[in-house]
Order: sequence, then C-alpha cells, then structure tokens
Amino acid sequence: MRYSPALYAQSLYESLGNAKSGDQNQIIKNFWLTVIKNGDDARIDSIVKAFEIRVVKMGGGKIVEVETARAISIVLDDKIKNLFDKKDVVRRKINSRLVAGIRIEIDGEREIDLSLATKLRKMFSKTV
Repeated sequence: MRYSPALYAQSLYESLGNAKSGDQNQIIKNFWLTVIKNGDDARIDSIVKAFEIRVVKMGGGKIVEVETARAISIVLDDKIKNLFDKKDVVRRKINSRLVAGIRIEIDGEREIDLSLATKLRKMFSKTV
C-alpha cells in the first residue's frame, strides 16, 4: 500500500475534473494501471467507495445507508427515499440481526437506530 484510498479518490476526481470529455476514459484506464502498478489492486473496492463518497460530497449530497431486518415494500422504500435529497445516494441493506425495525446511517457518522435488537439490548442492560 503506497497511498490511501482517499488520496487515490482525490487524485482521480481532480484528474477527471480537469479533463476534456473525450479524455476521461483514457484517464480512468491510466489511473487503474497506476493503482495496479503500485500494488494496491486488492484495495480497488475501497478506492471506488472513497471516490463515490468524494463525488457525492462535492455535489452537495450525503451517503445514506438504510438497514432493515427484511426486504421492505416498494411503497415504503419510496417513502424512505423521498426523505432525502435527490443528490443523496441511498443504499439499502438487509440485516437479519436487527430482528425488526430500521437503522439509518448518514455519512458514516450520524445514526438513527430504531431496531428491535437495540431496544432489547438497552432494556436488558438496564435490568442486569
């Protein structure tokens, strides 16, 4: 590992921002060749995630992760999506350990945890 995923993401973002539209494919190809040459190809997923975060943040959006215990209906999914701005990226994830309820994480920092598992954990930790 020579460089952090955030540094790679910043480099790619700035390179693409300064490029002509026809040059973008070549810049991306050269970027990935550099990542491989540096021996960081095992971290491509982290680099892509850091790049996505950078693009969303620079566009004024947020990364929102919505976890539910089971798949939710399309109607409920649309209602959740409409709570956020069009610039935000809303990801859905099924996590059966929640038992029931929902957990929403915004930008990897703020968290709204309305899951049954957390409520039970809090309830039983107070009684012990």
